[in-house]
Amino acid sequence: MHEYVALGILIFIAASLLFGAIAIAGIPYRIAVERNHPHQDAIRFAGWVSQDHIGPYYRHALSVMVPSVTYETFGIIVIEANARGVPVVVRDLGPLPEIVEDGGGGLVF
Repeated sequence: MHEYVALGILIFIAASLLFGAIAIAGIPYRIAVERNHPHQDAIRFAGWVSQDHIGPYYRHALSVMVPSVTYETFGIIVIEANARGVPVVVRDLGPLPEIVEDGGGGLVF
């Protein structure tokens, strides 16, 4: 597993132990978290969620985690979270840190 994904998973696990978590993520991420999480019942995987149904997830989120391992060209998830007042945690890669730092809406790792 790529080291940055591992770091993202560790942060996600720590947060889920404190607050519980809902992951809107693909299968590879789910498998990686399930392999490394000692309390899997603290995480609920929603899978892919359409734009029509994503609103309640943002409304109830304490933060949004974006542990990218490749360069993203824009990162719409960061903009969506910021627009709803939800802080984001992003990898120091591509344009995501600039979006977060300029907006003051989260953390960069």
